Order: sequence, then structure tokens, then C-alpha cells
Amino acid sequence: MKNIQPSSKGVITKWNDDKGFGFIAPESGGREVFFHISSFKNRGARPSLGLKVTFEPQSDTQGRSRAGKVQPLRPKRDKNNAGHAVNAFFTSALFLIIVAALVGLGFMPKLILWLYLGTSLLTYIMYAWDKSAARHDRRRTPEATLHWFALLGGWPGALFAQQHLRHKSKKQPFRVFFWLTVALNICALCYLLTPHGGWLLRDINQLFGGFA
Repeated sequence: MKNIQPSSKGVITKWNDDKGFGFIAPESGGREVFFHISSFKNRGARPSLGLKVTFEPQSDTQGRSRAGKVQPLRPKRDKNNAGHAVNAFFTSALFLIIVAALVGLGFMPKLILWLYLGTSLLTYIMYAWDKSAARHDRRRTPEATLHWFALLGGWPGALFAQQHLRHKSKKQPFRVFFWLTVALNICALCYLLTPHGGWLLRDINQLFGGFA
């Protein structure tokens, strides 16, 4: 293995966001070097594949090489991030306005609107908590839980959280399942507007009375 000089440069070639570790290929050559999220010194951002970094070569208690004080060589700033967050906000707000209009016109019970608002707020908080847990190496919120809350009506809050918090916004498998929950939720809402779904709305009105 080639010696890696202090303040070495490299590129992140492997990264497991769920477990919080990855590997850096040194610019000087040699074997890839392990690093943990706790060594990543760029507050407010996450490591990503292809990111150029500087790091300090270290060894663990068993003498194995690892990277410490990992920092982006040129911190990437997504100039479009603010635009993505704004678009996500207006998309979520537009959907909630449509639901509110359906309630106002008598096509939906008020409970449906409160369900979307409540689960969206809760889902946003869950995303914020999960990002904080990832930064501080605490127990993460299972992705399945985030998907279930999105399916139950929290997807507007999830959509905004992904772009505003920059969390779970690039992980492709997660994004595929997320948009699947959005499609299923909207299909369920459309079903409630059909004559076949009318019986369910009547049951909701009878069950919750004036609140619904």
C-alpha cells in the first residue's frame, strides 16, 4: 500500500448513508480508505459519491487505516436547491388547497383535510429528526415508517422536507417508493370522489359527526 501523506486528497467512491460509512480513493493512489460519518466535518451536508475531499490518514486501535477530518475539497453548493424547495412548497400547498376546496364544496369531509395537514406536519418533523439522527450517529427512523406516513397523507410534508432539509432527496430507491406512495394516496383520494367511494365518506360523516 502506498503511503498517504497528511492532508491527502481523494474521492468518495463508496457511501452507505443508512449505516454512515464509506470509502475514499486517495488521489495519490493505493487502497481505498475507510471513513465514518463522525469524521465528516461539513456541517449541514452529507457525503456523496464522487465528492472530492481532503482527509487526514489515521489508524484505528487495530492498526487499520482510516480517514479522519474528512472535508469537501470544494463544498458543492446546489444553486438550484432553493428553487427545488420553493417548487416543493408550492406543489404541496397547491394540493392542500385543492383538498380544502373539495371540503368547502362539500365533496369531502373536513376530517380528510385535517388528516393531510396533521400527517404532513408530523412527517416533516420525522424527516428533520431523522436527518439530525444521521448527523449525530443516533438511531434512525426506518424508511418504511416514512413511507407509511407519506401513504397515509403526509406526502406533502415529506415532499417539502426532502427539498428544504436536503434529506432523502437523491437516494433513488427511496424516491421510487416515495412517489409510489404519492400515487397510491392520490388514487385513494380520487376513489373517495366516485360513487363507489361515496359510502365510505358517508360512514366517516356518521362516525365523526360535526368534526368530519
